[in-house]
Amino acid sequence: MDLRLEFRRQIAHFLLGIAIVNVYIFTDLSPYYLFALGVLSEAIFLLNSIIKLPFVNWLVNMFERKEDINRFPGRGFITFFMGASIVLLAFPRDIALAAIIVLAAGDSVSNIFGKLFGKIKHPGWLSKHKTLEGSFAGWLVAFNLTIFFVTPLEALVASSFGMFIEVIEIRFHWAKLEDNLTIPLIAALAIYALRMFTG
Repeated sequence: MDLRLEFRRQIAHFLLGIAIVNVYIFTDLSPYYLFALGVLSEAIFLLNSIIKLPFVNWLVNMFERKEDINRFPGRGFITFFMGASIVLLAFPRDIALAAIIVLAAGDSVSNIFGKLFGKIKHPGWLSKHKTLEGSFAGWLVAFNLTIFFVTPLEALVASSFGMFIEVIEIRFHWAKLEDNLTIPLIAALAIYALRMFTG
């Protein structure tokens, strides 16, 4: 595995999430625009696989895993936009922003910290590619950032559920369900359910 590539990917992942959160803190932009931007971006990535577009080709080479360049270029990018769009459309703004933070911060920190310092693999049916140390670091950062948007209890629940779903590999035949979709959705659902339960 190319560690430099993975670090670049995770830093970009974090910065993209922070950028989206800031856009929706300071504007009333419709989430449909975010979704449309994701679809447009994927169309450009696919076009780049036919006609090499200089800047887009540089992005692909800098941030895309080799196995995805031909199969699904820009997969992480489009699924991040989709995951963020879904929670922004389906949930109150504070819940959606907290869920996007869990995705952006928790997922990226768990990967970077796990690769640098992780020793203990997750047991049993959980992901063999993730470590307990990485998951704990991701959970800790996600919790401390989501409390800017929701209550500490809601932040605890969202980061816990979000980071738990991050270590579960859900597969349908040959395809793995993308955690850019599952993490924000599960984190948002967890906060929403807690609010329903606590009144």
